[in-house]
Order: sequence, then C-alpha cells, then structure tokens
Amino acid sequence: MLNRFNIFSTPIWQTKILDEEKNNILKKDIINRCQNDPSVKKTNIGGWQSSDIKNELIFKDLFKEVTSKIKSTELEIKNVIFRQCWCNVNRKNNWNIIHNHGQYNLSAVYFVQKPTDSGSLALRDPRAILTASWGAWADKIYNMTNENAIIYLNTDKRDLIIFPSFLDHFVSPSNSDEERISIAMDMDCI
Repeated sequence: MLNRFNIFSTPIWQTKILDEEKNNILKKDIINRCQNDPSVKKTNIGGWQSSDIKNELIFKDLFKEVTSKIKSTELEIKNVIFRQCWCNVNRKNNWNIIHNHGQYNLSAVYFVQKPTDSGSLALRDPRAILTASWGAWADKIYNMTNENAIIYLNTDKRDLIIFPSFLDHFVSPSNSDEERISIAMDMDCI
C-alpha cells in the first residue's frame, strides 16, 4: 500500500487590530500625504505609494500592535525590526504587480480602508514557479493536493495579514470607486 500525505504548507496570520479612532487618524494622514506628496514607484500600476514611514511617530501604535501580534505567534520571536514600511492608495483600475520581499523574514499588510471589490491581496504558492518547466504536471500536482497556485485573501478594514516575505504576492485591480488604503511592512525578526 502506498501512503500519500501533503507537505510544505505555509503559515499566514490574519487578525483585526487598532480601533476605529486610531484607524481614522491613519486614514486622514495617508489621504493628506497622497494629495501632497509624489508617489514612489515600486510595484504599483497606477495608485500611490509613500516613501518609507518606519520612523514616523503617527504610525507608532500600528507598529507596536504589529510587533505584539508577531511575538504572539508560535515563531518565538523576541524582537521585530521594521526594515521598510509604506502606505498605498489604490483607486479604480489600480493594482500591484507580483513580487516578493525575500530579503526580509516577514511581511505584513494592514488595511486602513478596504471597500468591496477594491482588489484582493493574492499570495502565490512558491512551488508555482515550477509551472514554467512542468506545465501540465504542475496542474496535476495542485489537483492532487486540492491547492491553488494563487490564493486571494478575504480581507476587510482593520485586518492585519502577516506572511513570510519570500511569498510572491500582488494586488488584483480595483473595480471600486472608493480608495483602497493599506500600509505595507517588511521586518526582520530575532
């Protein structure tokens, strides 16, 4: 008898953080920045991205909460070092190309505002790169494990998503007339 089991699952953490008042303070600040500061060009197709915000006082409560949540995982992390952090504002038809932050340990996204149909954070199975050389065989493997190469996460306002930085990810195009506002973070952990 041949026993089969699935391996290589990847942990992703999701939780709600910050209260409405703190969230609204961040929202107001980010909208002001978006209206007054030029966009940094990173992975955004349309939309706006800020310069690095990791040392800015207004984000102190957010970073403190993110640190607390990371330390509460089973990873037994004692210290979180924020390496780069930035704000994103995506409008209708804006999106972010597939990329990763593999030089860091963990990445996170906090959703300040997440209207319906405003694009989804999508994570790609790191094994999906094999599809280029494996073709139909990769499809057979995914079908056997009931896994998809790309997972679109269901997120809402005030959600925090934490994931290993090596995961390829992107944001699907927004179809909403309202702005999708998020804060992205890359961290090293000790």
